[in-house]
Amino acid sequence: MECLRSLPYPLPLAYLPPPSDFSITWAGALQDTLRGHWCKASQITALGPGLQIRGCPRCPLTASKVAFVRGWLAGRSWGPPGAEINAASTWNRCTRWAREMRDAPPEPPPWGGPKRDTAIRRILAVEDARESHDDLPTVSHLAKSANPGIYMSLWELSSRRSHDEWLARRAARRRWLPSNGAEWRLPATAGRFHHAFHVLRLLLGGLRGEARSRSTSTRASAPWACSSCRSPEVRWALSTPCTDTGGVGWCTLCIPPRLLDFGFWAWSPAISSLTHVPGLPELVASIRADSAAHPEWSSFCWADSANFAPCPLCGHGEAGGEHLLCGCPTVAAAWLLLAPGAPPPF
Repeated sequence: MECLRSLPYPLPLAYLPPPSDFSITWAGALQDTLRGHWCKASQITALGPGLQIRGCPRCPLTASKVAFVRGWLAGRSWGPPGAEINAASTWNRCTRWAREMRDAPPEPPPWGGPKRDTAIRRILAVEDARESHDDLPTVSHLAKSANPGIYMSLWELSSRRSHDEWLARRAARRRWLPSNGAEWRLPATAGRFHHAFHVLRLLLGGLRGEARSRSTSTRASAPWACSSCRSPEVRWALSTPCTDTGGVGWCTLCIPPRLLDFGFWAWSPAISSLTHVPGLPELVASIRADSAAHPEWSSFCWADSANFAPCPLCGHGEAGGEHLLCGCPTVAAAWLLLAPGAPPPF
């Protein structure tokens, strides 16, 4: 995590040609620190303005534009011919955004809320001071307090739509837990970047077990198939197929409907060691009773051993984000301890 915070930021080069070279290099460095392609670098920098997370890396191109606008507001703009005009145009876009957001219906958290309201108020305070012909030190002082708001407005104007569309696609295409995107509110509750990063990594499939290391030839010779109907459209996987042994998994049609809301952790052999958790035995009994109409489910559900490294928490299944959110009874028990009476929101 420290490597994310140590990446250098550019000088104010937003209006020097070509404007995106440094941004591309910086984004590549950030992508390397993510150790995989589970998330785009631009989505990590979006955690700050998009979900109001503190301490996030900033978009270098947007940050450099903020620096130019701040210099222009303080009467110290510099750069090649046309830079001052670009800074003025950028500031006008910020003020239009602030007025539109002020007059629009409030958005639900985390996209709306106190931070956005503060950003709008401070941007308009700077513009009011400019229109009142206040002296430059006063405008500069107000602009300094509006710095986060200027950054938020420029990010929303340039990246908000693509950010929201990308999250919606990822939520809908998640094999093991497709959704309408409501889960993206969870990282915002983490408060700070370090915690939000790990929540985002879990939801985006960045916690990958050894099964993801299968070679192309192994994937071709041992493809996924539902353990009940042999459909290749597997939704939940308990054991990944390999060249020596087949896998264990189920398509959506072969999963009991109740389990689609709760996950498959209720069938784990590890449940027997968690009976002391208040409410867990009753919930397990209820889920299993509703699944009794699918006798083939219990016979296929839990293999004696996984083909790859098991979950370190419960000792069953295969380690990874899918198992943690859908198949780990230890996670389900922890949820019931934190929120008694509320079933795990899978």
